Amino acid sequence: MKISCNRGKWLPKFLGAYLLQRFRKTHAVYPTFPELIDIEVTNACNLQCIMCPRGTMKRKIEHMDFDLFKKISRELGANQQYLGRVSLHLYGEPLLHNRLFDMIATMKEDGIPVVEFSTNCTLLDQETSEKIIASGLDKIILAVDGASPETYGKIRVRGDYHKVVNNIKTFFRVREEMKAVKPRVRIQIIVMTETQAEIQEFKQQWTPFLKEGDNFFIKQLGLYDYNSQLVCEQRKGLPYRVPCFLFPYKNLTILADGRATVCCYDWNAEMVVGDTTTQSLTDIWHSPKMKQFCTAHSNADFSKVPLCDRCEWTTKNCEFDLKRTWNFFLRTCTGRRDD
Repeated sequence: MKISCNRGKWLPKFLGAYLLQRFRKTHAVYPTFPELIDIEVTNACNLQCIMCPRGTMKRKIEHMDFDLFKKISRELGANQQYLGRVSLHLYGEPLLHNRLFDMIATMKEDGIPVVEFSTNCTLLDQETSEKIIASGLDKIILAVDGASPETYGKIRVRGDYHKVVNNIKTFFRVREEMKAVKPRVRIQIIVMTETQAEIQEFKQQWTPFLKEGDNFFIKQLGLYDYNSQLVCEQRKGLPYRVPCFLFPYKNLTILADGRATVCCYDWNAEMVVGDTTTQSLTDIWHSPKMKQFCTAHSNADFSKVPLCDRCEWTTKNCEFDLKRTWNFFLRTCTGRRDD
């Protein structure tokens, strides 16, 4: 059920003010350390997916230095009580890094509670599967867009659908043979023009392989100019600005060269707040740049943050879709999501 609110400007102003007040209450105290960390172990990739912004990425292609990674891991371990999870992926295929398994093992030795990464599954052969499971990884995201070779081929350019399917089945088999509980699996498909007709088939295809703790993720992406193939509803009603419920006050993203940014959507490093090659994570987290970024969200004033100013997460429309509105309130006010 949707109710479009185009008449009068009082309602969007009221909603914006209400959500801003709730945001400020939720983040009244600046946290000691970030809760969620994204580490881009590499920004190299072997595919050219149509929904990925790598085609517009201007950064140098490189792998994170292992010594730098160990430095970061040690500090994360010393602050493990604040951490929710650490993800070892961003704008690249993690399995292209030749020290990935050592990185995972290092983090588990340092006491990181949850370590995960996402893969396009093209390199997920039996030997690699065995190494991943033995490394102590807690969670793996298997990204497969499509339930047929035709659909997959249109999206995951340079990928081989049959090889990917066999690789995933091999991973499930190896995990069973090794009698391992971890890593838990999230098998993912993105809603796009090409995939929307195959989502149910996709779920039926992979349901028999999932064990307790595994799940599906039907991923919705935002309205960005590089992903014109995405299925996005037209927004109706008067717009109003809100803080982002995803990143301020809890997230820090570390790029392959060691620079830290505020957001995992910052693929061109527009909002760098520090450099882990010369600074500690704690110093970066409490730096003036990081505080300025959070203050911009606490005031819903993005005039000095172009990255956030053009992002759909900070612009809502006065239209009520009951489920979407309820989820938005949950995420904004409590950080939870009703899926």
